[in-house]
Amino acid sequence: MTVIMGLFKKTKIRIMMHKFFLHGSCDLFAIALHQKYGYAGLHLKTDQNEDAHYFCSIENEGKTLYIDVRGVTDNQHTIIDEFLAGVKSYSVIPYTFPHEDSLSAEEQYGLAFAKQILSDNPDIYDVACHE
Repeated sequence: MTVIMGLFKKTKIRIMMHKFFLHGSCDLFAIALHQKYGYAGLHLKTDQNEDAHYFCSIENEGKTLYIDVRGVTDNQHTIIDEFLAGVKSYSVIPYTFPHEDSLSAEEQYGLAFAKQILSDNPDIYDVACHE
């Protein structure tokens, strides 16, 4: 299984969505994934104590699947390698999602945007569609 990129290949606006939720607001996309599908949260932390990436996972038919704005994959490195340039060590730790009420107005707007992307593209983010 590979990461699905089809959603983002056609227009500049789709590329902008991808960058927004991959570099900068990945935590909001992970929250939306958790709220819609119940996926567990994961947090990539580097040796420099940097919060490098937030994404989700789920056990499905004996396999761990990983999900972020790019789609679903069974290879964790497909999700995290992009964030490891120059990093000597890292950890992937469970992420406890904040309550939606604790988000700023700007973050709530980003979360609503992420939820809309999920609603418009269940074939990309719903693990049940990949069985």
